[in-house]
Amino acid sequence: DHAMATYTPYLVEESFEGSLSIAWEKPEPMGREILGGRLLESITLFPQARPYKVMSDLTVMPGVMLTITPGVEMEFAPRVGLLILGTLVARGVRGREIIMRPLSARYNEFNQPMVEQTVRLCTPHNCTGDEGFVEMYNTTTQQWVPVCDSRFSERNAEVTCRQLQRDTLDIFVGRDRRYELHPGDTSRIWSWHEPLQCTGEEKRLEDCEVRLNGQVYGHIHRCNWDDQFVFVRCGPKKLYNNWG
Repeated sequence: DHAMATYTPYLVEESFEGSLSIAWEKPEPMGREILGGRLLESITLFPQARPYKVMSDLTVMPGVMLTITPGVEMEFAPRVGLLILGTLVARGVRGREIIMRPLSARYNEFNQPMVEQTVRLCTPHNCTGDEGFVEMYNTTTQQWVPVCDSRFSERNAEVTCRQLQRDTLDIFVGRDRRYELHPGDTSRIWSWHEPLQCTGEEKRLEDCEVRLNGQVYGHIHRCNWDDQFVFVRCGPKKLYNNWG
């Protein structure tokens, strides 16, 4: 009794010290929209109605060429990128640029809906109310990140309340310790949002400019667990009856 087996790599000579064959792996076909894995054959990406979605690291193997033509749009899942061991040819033209951006907020790396709201106000037991400590969502690391900006202004708070579709007429901004946090909560945060400077007219905090004045060169903004975190309260303007 015997069986036939095909395996690689294999010895090309009848000796345990013989040379090994070149490993070969059957390429798996990639979908037209979903990209990822090792690219073992040269391909060319052309513009299509919807962006290409790169859901896992795309590796261009040695001797393989990935050609991206003008007008192609690619969206990358969090913590996913291109590794070029072969050749990448990507040349856009004016009006038909090649666009590479993070995956839209509708899908994550598992092709499941992602968090659409990117700011929230949190108390120890609730993150859906009209007041709380400001947290911003990092779509790349998929983490909610607390804000400890000492110069977070009322204009920033106004934009925060507007983004949350809360009333912006009576806004309070304060700072305090978050006693529910411990050192491990902040050490696990991979990337912190840079301080923002809003004019008060923006619709979302992401539309505000990064504040550059007063920043120390080479300083990376981050928060410690015992810092003073930004607290915001949104609400309608209170009218007091002073007659009589």
